[in-house]
Amino acid sequence: MRIDQITPLLKYGHKVSNTVLNLQKTVLNMGMASAIYAGAKEEALQVRALDLASWDDQSSVIIYHMFRGSNAAQIVMESKARQKLMYYHHIIPPDHFTDYQTKMYHQKGREQLKFLKDYIDLVITNFKYNERDLNELGYERVMVLPPLINLAEYNREPNAHLLKMYRDDHVNILFVGRISPTNRQEDIINVFNYYHKRINPKSRLFLVGDYWGQIGYFRQLLALIDELQVRNVFITGRVSFTQLLAYYQVAHVFLSMSEYNGSCTSLIEAMHFQVPVIAYDCGAVAEALGEAGQLIYDKDIRETARLVNLLVTDKQKRKEILSRQAQRVADYHPDRVFSAYKEALNNHAYIQIERGSTGEA
Repeated sequence: MRIDQITPLLKYGHKVSNTVLNLQKTVLNMGMASAIYAGAKEEALQVRALDLASWDDQSSVIIYHMFRGSNAAQIVMESKARQKLMYYHHIIPPDHFTDYQTKMYHQKGREQLKFLKDYIDLVITNFKYNERDLNELGYERVMVLPPLINLAEYNREPNAHLLKMYRDDHVNILFVGRISPTNRQEDIINVFNYYHKRINPKSRLFLVGDYWGQIGYFRQLLALIDELQVRNVFITGRVSFTQLLAYYQVAHVFLSMSEYNGSCTSLIEAMHFQVPVIAYDCGAVAEALGEAGQLIYDKDIRETARLVNLLVTDKQKRKEILSRQAQRVADYHPDRVFSAYKEALNNHAYIQIERGSTGEA
């Protein structure tokens, strides 16, 4: 039996792409054949996927990764595969964007999501928040599984140069996520501006994330930094995996002011690295954190900056936060997560196909 995946994009360091690659490992470990078909792929991942143009429709099961509009949706509808699954990562509402191309990608994705429901046998998504989104569109068979993150891979050696540069007497505030209006990096900069000037001048802010496709917003952030005349703000752009590990290891606090978050991968990563999390309550954030981290419910710059300082200076409060985060991140342990996916694929794909092949209902 074959379980193949279709994704509009395969890109190094991309959260959806990491899920695609981890899911393929899971299927292969189950003893099944599996290929990835990508509408576009980076050169570094050329050997990991086939071109979507070479699709031969020989799959027993296909898993379509939905996170934006794509011509691949038509292939899914026309496929003769016995089982069609969708992995719904989330689609950000297009009105969150000002960039025309990005807005159109997400608008098309929302439209395709509506009519794909008649062709999909089962949807996998990561949070109840996303499930509600699907239910509103008429999807009935939805399975909620934890994000497919292999936290064991994060135990590699970090970039030594960055560790040497930034392990000192400064407080390092971190956010990891695409430079995008939905992530509201300008709110993080405003909090840091107050913290750096009024509370602790020995501090840095790292905004780690790709700004591909968001050059206009990136320039707005640079203009804001210049207007505030705040120092020690680092917008890194895309980083390597070992660099990402280093940024987590030098961080004292992880601060998220995002206004739409349906994946929450970086929150889980921060908990894994024992970095206290402060996050604005939106999307699936509260669900991802459980009882861990520190939710905030408004964007009061001063109060948020003071909360950052509290988690840096109050050892007891910091210990309590980290203890709750350690308990929560255990729910995302690779053994538990990968087993859940294997069970799901066995129960909802393999069995139904075997029944179909013998003529049973």
